[in-house]
Amino acid sequence: MTPARTMAAGLSTVEALVATGLLGLVATALAQSLVWATAARTQSARRMQATQHAMSIVEELRGGAREIASEEGDFVRQWSHTAVPGTPGLYRFAVTVQWLDAGTGQVRLEGLAWHHPGAQ
Repeated sequence: MTPARTMAAGLSTVEALVATGLLGLVATALAQSLVWATAARTQSARRMQATQHAMSIVEELRGGAREIASEEGDFVRQWSHTAVPGTPGLYRFAVTVQWLDAGTGQVRLEGLAWHHPGAQ
């Protein structure tokens, strides 16, 4: 019978290297997740701002506005407003708001708006 081997306190060099490698992998994955989350939050914020700009144009068009600024801050706004044939006062509109900073993107809203022909 051989005498029982006693366990030495602490870590071996191999165990320390494996633990350091695992920590490095986890830290890298967490850092990449943080970068992706920040980019997604930025895109989401820009999309929300663009949607708010588009909705403001829709409300102006519904109110009968004919002249609307095409740029506001970092956003380029485009729209079309055409009468629906055979239905006086009914208009089809399409509004597109684009941004170029923090990644290119756009929001497009389409719909119908009623504007009474005699209203100002």
